[in-house]
Amino acid sequence: MHRLLTLCFVLFSISLSAQYERGNWYLSGNSAIDAGNQSTVAGSDFLPPSASRTGLFLLDRLLVGGNVLNPAIFVRYYQPLKPKSKLFAFAELNLAGNFSSRWGGIINYQPAIGLEYQLSADVLLSAKLQATISGGAVIRQSLQFGVNTVIGRSGLAPGQNHLSKGSIFIDPNIGEITLGHYNPSSGQLGWLNYNLHFGGGIMLSDRVSLDGSLSASNYRSEFYYSNTPSLYKTTTIAADLGLRYFLTGKGKFRPYVGAGLNAQYQSRTVDYEDSGRVDEREEHLGLSPYLKLGTLFFLSDNVALDASLEYNFRDNTASRAATSQLGLGVGVKIFLGGKKER
Repeated sequence: MHRLLTLCFVLFSISLSAQYERGNWYLSGNSAIDAGNQSTVAGSDFLPPSASRTGLFLLDRLLVGGNVLNPAIFVRYYQPLKPKSKLFAFAELNLAGNFSSRWGGIINYQPAIGLEYQLSADVLLSAKLQATISGGAVIRQSLQFGVNTVIGRSGLAPGQNHLSKGSIFIDPNIGEITLGHYNPSSGQLGWLNYNLHFGGGIMLSDRVSLDGSLSASNYRSEFYYSNTPSLYKTTTIAADLGLRYFLTGKGKFRPYVGAGLNAQYQSRTVDYEDSGRVDEREEHLGLSPYLKLGTLFFLSDNVALDASLEYNFRDNTASRAATSQLGLGVGVKIFLGGKKER
């Protein structure tokens, strides 16, 4: 019996990955494909639950965390599929809050199962199948996928090795797709919504990076109220390209200044089958330069937080054009490699 217990302990120790040890922090940038009977439609002033997760390993393989901006808490437990494997399975229970000025607060229960693959020492790829239960009924199913990172409890890595010429970085968030159907007492509403984003850049030198992104969003819904159907559709396509200059070449903090150009196209159509109403059509194309001031803060050699203050110069006189605005952003950059510093 003693030998058997010793063997089990050795196998457990081998299979336990350092990424899932007690004290490590977990940061995620997830996306989702949702389908179900949802009430978080555009214009309902609900705050939909976010797929992103941040947490702390309270015990080995036991992750507890949540989301502050989109209120949610979760508990997740990992299990290796086999010794020394980079692929882990996990089970999770998430409690997410939706809030509306009309309906008040609603708590949704979200059980889930998933898989996570260790791409590198601190970068993970995950996929998760999740159900949302509200009022005792399953109202939504979602497939979530993301690029995540783990920060070790032993302290932050130097974080200097990949901010060098030739290194490539990406934004982990790549958008979401939502399918839904809603049946109020006065009619029916069905919709399809997607919001896709691809962004990243390349270091042209040890101090200068070329950044870019391409985003596309579409919201399409069909209304059937009092036997009068109508179709609503809005589309936005945006792209930006810019340069950043890093003021320092060493350390975890890398302050920078940046500038670039943003292009945005928006269209809105409303089709009424009621002969007494006139269809609506609107389009807008705008170009706006921007200035940015911010800093990278490296959590590890491959992962950095990106905090910035950005001002967009827009034509305030154009019809339905967005006004010039000042924005604060916080995101994550994942570096994929490049020349190592010596």
